[in-house]
Parts: sequence; C-alpha cells; structure tokens
Amino acid sequence: MVRFFSALGAPLLALFQYLGELILLAGDTFRSIFTHRLRWKLFLNQVVEIGLLSQVLVIITGGFTGAVFSAQAFFQFNKLGMGSAVGAVVSVSLCRELAPVLTALMVAGRVGAAMSAEIGTMKVTEQIDALRALAVYPIDYLVVPRTLAMIVSMPLLVAECIAFGIVAGYFVAVYLLDVNGPYYVANMVRWTRPQATLDHGGPGRRQIPIRLRDPLGLCPRHKKSPRRANAVQLSLNGILIFRL
Repeated sequence: MVRFFSALGAPLLALFQYLGELILLAGDTFRSIFTHRLRWKLFLNQVVEIGLLSQVLVIITGGFTGAVFSAQAFFQFNKLGMGSAVGAVVSVSLCRELAPVLTALMVAGRVGAAMSAEIGTMKVTEQIDALRALAVYPIDYLVVPRTLAMIVSMPLLVAECIAFGIVAGYFVAVYLLDVNGPYYVANMVRWTRPQATLDHGGPGRRQIPIRLRDPLGLCPRHKKSPRRANAVQLSLNGILIFRL
C-alpha cells in the first residue's frame, strides 16, 4: 500500500517541483531583465536564430495551410452559392487560431530542440559551472537573451504566417477555383478588420504567451539533468513532448 501511494504521488510531487522551479526561474529572469545590463550580442544572435532562421519554415507552413484551407472551404461554400466568402473564412481563421498555433508548433519543434540540446550539453560538459566560476550569472547569460528574443520574434513570425497564408489562399481561390477576386477581397477586408478580430480574442492572444515560456520552461530540467552522455537525449525527448 505504501508503494502504491508513493508511486501515485511521485509524479504529482515532481510536477509541483517543476512548477515551483519554473516560477522561481521566471522571477529571476524578469528581475535580471530590469536590473542587469542586456548582452546585446547574445540577444541579437538569438533573434537571428529564433526569428530569421525560422522564416522559411513558417512561410511554408502558413502558405500551404492557407492554400488547403481555401480550397476545402470553397468546396463546401460553393454548394451554397457563397464562394466569395472563402476569403473571410480563411483570413479570420488564420488571424484568430491557425497561424498562431501552427507558428508556435513550428518554433517549438525547431528552436525548442536547439535550445534544449545546447543547454543540456552545457550542463553535461560543466560549462554552466564554468560560468559561475567566472562570476557570470547563468540566468543573465543563457535565459534572458532567449526570452527577449522570443518576445520580439514570435509576433513577427505570426504576422508573416498570416500574410503568406492569405496570399496563398487568394491565389488558390481566384486563379485556380475561379472565385471573383474583388468580392473575395471585399469580404476578407470586411470580416478581418482589427476591431472585429480583437473582439474575438485577437491574433494569437491565447497562443503567443504560451510560446514565450519556452526559454523558461526548458531551463529548470537541464539545470538539474544528470552528468551523463545520454542525459541530453532523454531530457530533449521529454522537453519536446512537454512543449508540443
């Protein structure tokens, strides 16, 4: 019976321990942002890594999503004589849900894996201990640049995904499915006005803040990961599943 309750409570205690470490790390991170000098070189390097190098993946994802969604919406709406309403459906869906969610998944899969591997390797090879020995605060050196780069890059990547999704949807609907172009654009603009979009949650209001925790969420596990060669692989698998 004791073993049963121990096995039942161990995952719950591990979850609360992880949440506590995450809260403490977030507090240290935001305190370092406002009290320490920003390392601009590291910050710009992370902006390039997170934002610039993720553009191709985001563009491909947004473009194909808009194209496929436009075609499928047309096949159903055309039966009701509402083919010109496809533009509104595609643009509103991309702005509210699809673009933020898909961009978050792509960035989590690509950048999250890179961050996890890098920090896990630094922990195993004792580079984080070397930073402390050199009087360099690891949070200030590793976490703050990644957090700020994520805050800057994610809204831009979401906007890029929305733009290419709408353009791909327009191309498929107008040039391949013979939808009336002016009516397509008019309906799209009418139902994608900023106020109409923000009244229903806005573009990614629920998804973007979730992705901003990526630099914070992957650090507590790697800071205490075992010093073994396979520790990076095990920690990487766990963190990717948790992020997705």
